[in-house]
Amino acid sequence: MSVSNNNATRVRFDNGGRILIKNGANYLNIMNVRPGEAFEYVPGLRDILHEPDRGALTTPQNGDEKPTQLRIRVNGTAAVASTELESWFMNVENSTPDGNRLLHDIYIEIPNFLTATAGKLYRFQKCAVKPEGGVSVKAGAMFDQLDLDLLDFESKPSVTAYLSPLS
Repeated sequence: MSVSNNNATRVRFDNGGRILIKNGANYLNIMNVRPGEAFEYVPGLRDILHEPDRGALTTPQNGDEKPTQLRIRVNGTAAVASTELESWFMNVENSTPDGNRLLHDIYIEIPNFLTATAGKLYRFQKCAVKPEGGVSVKAGAMFDQLDLDLLDFESKPSVTAYLSPLS
């Protein structure tokens, strides 16, 4: 397996990156992201099963898959419409007609540089709000803060290059 040594051009989400939620055929562009902390994710990967044998280490085995964790951080706004982000995510417990949890597709675009039309695209395609603490609103020093904690029911997002932003 060939491994890159991560020596390409450095990128910044704050150089025009976008967080989009796919809503039917449209993309909702999340605005007012918090500078320097718009999102973070932790790939789920698999648990490691390990049990010593008579006090000696043994070869670990792969365990169960875990979902990817995704956190989106934005500044609170005065909007109170049902399409406003906070209200929208507070109602996401809705299920599909077959009783499954309603899942959302979230896309994060990070441009290659400040005015670039190309960049890196992260696709989180099976997201649900965490059952406890998934939506958090708190007063901030400058602006109020809205944090969204999601579980992506894939072990990791797909990451690809894009040549033009989603529309």
